[in-house]
Amino acid sequence: MVIQRPRQDAPAAIASFSDKTTAVWDEEMRLACRVVGNPSPTRTWTFNGKEISSNNQRMKEYPDGSLLITDVKAQDAGNYTCTASNIHGSDVITYALTVQVPPSPPLVYVSDVTSTTLTVRWRTTNNGGAPILGYYLYEKREFGEWRRVEVPAGADSYTLTGLQCGTRYQVYVTAYNHVGASQPSDANHTKPLL
Repeated sequence: MVIQRPRQDAPAAIASFSDKTTAVWDEEMRLACRVVGNPSPTRTWTFNGKEISSNNQRMKEYPDGSLLITDVKAQDAGNYTCTASNIHGSDVITYALTVQVPPSPPLVYVSDVTSTTLTVRWRTTNNGGAPILGYYLYEKREFGEWRRVEVPAGADSYTLTGLQCGTRYQVYVTAYNHVGASQPSDANHTKPLL
């Protein structure tokens, strides 16, 4: 016959697991940290090694131990660590958080000019952590209305045709991913050759 009795004391342990996770810009993210132990463990959240202040307006710890990050921004990317400890021991988990944001504005230049065409080229320097889904090229004749052309994701140039010889044009490009659209590129001012 074997008799086993439960112990009254238990070291702190975390019933959640470390993970790599991705958040989307301007949405919210909840990170779990369920703790067990006797006596009840204390719990501390840190971001990149620094304790998260209770005064932080966008990061709040809930009674179940989870950390809620509201209105996620690019600067929220990093390591979130939950530490649980009591007099019998401690446990730690870390979430490596990446944040997907809209892409950065493309770098745009006009490469070829004829009497009725302009070829606009661009390069995207940062996709925001998510694949580029496409581009919008905006062009406007002097004193005219803006016209938008949708360009597929794999393209890095577009030729505007049927332009008026000797007329000044403005062009700019935005890139977009599933999170949103970039800020506009710098506008290029040019005119087809006479």
